[in-house]
Amino acid sequence: MIYLLVVLWIAFPIYAVYSEKSSVRLTRKEYAPWFLGLFGLVFVAGGLLTQGLAAATALVLNFFLIRKMVQRSRDIGWRKEICYVCVFPIGIPVLGLVLLFKK
Repeated sequence: MIYLLVVLWIAFPIYAVYSEKSSVRLTRKEYAPWFLGLFGLVFVAGGLLTQGLAAATALVLNFFLIRKMVQRSRDIGWRKEICYVCVFPIGIPVLGLVLLFKK
């Protein structure tokens, strides 16, 4: 079971970045509620749900968050490939904060 979770934890961010092919761009004001809301929900889910359910919820929420991160990176002129850093556990909060404050 743990191996499946590790594979999914790596595959979900890769698929989220790869599948985001729309031309949608998010400004900072549009991105901030998505980042703060979804990132906050991951922490709330981790504290309130059982371990397996919390991990599944975090995977789904991170999928949508990473798609929004790709849209924000397009708005500031970066390629979407920078969002592949979200495969690493520290990548989502660090890149998320950079995208939040980058003009």
